[in-house]
Amino acid sequence: MNTHHFKNLIVAHLLAGLALSATAQTTVVDFTSIDSSSGEAADSTTASGSTWNFTTDYLIEDPSLVPGESNKAVSGGVQMTWAGALSNDFQIRVASEELRVQIRHTGAATAEGAFIWNQADFLNGYDTGTLSMSAGDSMSLDITTVTTAGASSEIRFVVNNGGTYYVSNTSTTNTSGSFTISDLSTETWATMSTDDTYSFGSFSSVAMTDIQGVGYYFDLSTTAGEGNFRLDVNDFKYTVVPEASSFGLLFGLLSFCFVLKRRV
Repeated sequence: MNTHHFKNLIVAHLLAGLALSATAQTTVVDFTSIDSSSGEAADSTTASGSTWNFTTDYLIEDPSLVPGESNKAVSGGVQMTWAGALSNDFQIRVASEELRVQIRHTGAATAEGAFIWNQADFLNGYDTGTLSMSAGDSMSLDITTVTTAGASSEIRFVVNNGGTYYVSNTSTTNTSGSFTISDLSTETWATMSTDDTYSFGSFSSVAMTDIQGVGYYFDLSTTAGEGNFRLDVNDFKYTVVPEASSFGLLFGLLSFCFVLKRRV
């Protein structure tokens, strides 16, 4: 093999590594089905008050209770209002494998808040260190149902960047089906307050360089009479594309070394 061809081979393998890094994704949060065969009971919080104050502590599910199920740990907060509510709660339900917020009401009702997965419970080694947003990072969720006639909903994705919470400009008002942002790096974001108002700032591009948590915001309301008003989500995922220096280039260099060994 002459020198010219050998140089071209080096470039080709490095480019192959970079191309691979642009398409590979790693799962960081994966709230999906719970293994009901393990005998785990539904984990829930129920109260007569209207507010669960926003917190980075777990609202539901201690991950130490269910080995291998760390992504079932959820923090955040919920603000509820109603006319003649019977009870209200949010819970992880094993039987139907979903994360639920609901009001059993006898009049008009609202529920607004956010569910967050903290970095301490991130998967695949992302539970420590600094995580930045890059091209190809994505979030998705599956809405099982928003029940009660006359109900409306708004759902957005949330990122905790360096202790400040942001909501996505892209939202969905669907009462069932999937909601996805396939490239979070092109999204615009607004700050979200974590008091009982959940107010937004202005939407703009934000450099997410210290991601400490991700999740989704919800704003639900109904004008209906008595009923069971709820939002069920049975799948939330956050995936990232590893930086080229940590994946694609490594592949390219390893591939090149293999060729070099054969040449020698």
